[in-house]
Amino acid sequence: MYTKNMKYNCCVPGCNNSHRNRSAALKFYCIPKDLELRKTYNVLLKNDSLKIYSANTRICSEHWEESQKLSRTHLPSIFPWSFPAKRRREIHRKTVNRSSKLFS
Repeated sequence: MYTKNMKYNCCVPGCNNSHRNRSAALKFYCIPKDLELRKTYNVLLKNDSLKIYSANTRICSEHWEESQKLSRTHLPSIFPWSFPAKRRREIHRKTVNRSSKLFS
């Protein structure tokens, strides 16, 4: 369930979306009441001070792919910490055939 025209802030650490700076497409979703799903959200959100059982705790739509929660069990997957680390470039050593250069 999402809320429209309400005064909420996103509970994801590092996300600054709120009712003050939201666009027309931004929605805020409640955390499901199912206890197992709440435990999963608690692990995903990595926020020890989060009031997971509060009716006012909301997550903005930017944390779901395609900016939409598709079902009650559809979990958010886009977080500031979920982006893969950039791989370092690989260094390749070129072999030099020294014997051919010495005798040419």
